[in-house]
Amino acid sequence: MKDEKSPEWAALDAIIDELTAEAHSDDERIWNFHQAFQKHVSLPCDGFVIGEPVKLVSFNYDGKQRRGVTTTCRRSDGREYEVAASEVLVPKHTDGSRYVGAYRHWLGLVPYALDEKATRRTPISGERARSITLADPVELVVLSLKQTTVVSQCNFLSIVF
Repeated sequence: MKDEKSPEWAALDAIIDELTAEAHSDDERIWNFHQAFQKHVSLPCDGFVIGEPVKLVSFNYDGKQRRGVTTTCRRSDGREYEVAASEVLVPKHTDGSRYVGAYRHWLGLVPYALDEKATRRTPISGERARSITLADPVELVVLSLKQTTVVSQCNFLSIVF
């Protein structure tokens, strides 16, 4: 039996096909997504960056393929910052979700914030909060390396509220 795609995934694939069919390079494909965001996404729209609710206020592409399309986000306190659009989750069935979801799907990422629980931070409280101490080592993951560095031992504490 042939594995059928859901209508939702088929709709994302149709958007991707429409935006990438005649593009000859990834740069052109990214430009096409950028133009689609500007044309089809009414701003500001709701989104989440690392679980933090934000308003997406603009989309940009400066030709840097590695970063791709970026978006300027506004936090609830009014501060603005820029992140890669691939780092933004937009809840399903909200304005802009189809195009941002298609872009994330094209990049091989989960297209949407699947449910409210996935986009909400859980406060650290109770037994979990009491078990965290400054003396405990914390494992770190290197996300970027700009130059060769030697680190013998690091003890850091990162708490997200």
